[in-house]
Amino acid sequence: MAAVGVAVAAGAVVLVIQVGLERSDQVASVVGAAAGVVGLLVTVVGAVRANAARHDPPLPAPGVRQTVRGSRVGGSVIQVGGDWSGSLPPSSGTRPAGPGDDTR
Repeated sequence: MAAVGVAVAAGAVVLVIQVGLERSDQVASVVGAAAGVVGLLVTVVGAVRANAARHDPPLPAPGVRQTVRGSRVGGSVIQVGGDWSGSLPPSSGTRPAGPGDDTR
C-alpha cells in the first residue's frame, strides 16, 4: 500500500513539472470530482444491497422448527436438534437422551 502512495505522489510531482501548476490543478479537480462520484455510487449500491438483504426472509433449515412458550431460564440453556415435542424436564446437569443420540 505504501508503494501505491509513493507512486501517486511521484506521479503528481511529474505532472506538476510537465504541465505546470495551473494545468495540474485542473486535472486534480477533475480526478477528485470523478472519485467523489464513484464513491457516491458505491455507497448507494451498498445501501441498496444491505436494505434488500435485510428484507429478505431467512431461509428455514429443512426439518427444524423451534417454539418456546412461557419459559423461565434458571440455569444454562441447551440448544437441541431433532424432533422434540412436549415439555422438557427440569435441568439436573444432564439432559435426557434424544433422537440421534449415541447410547453406546
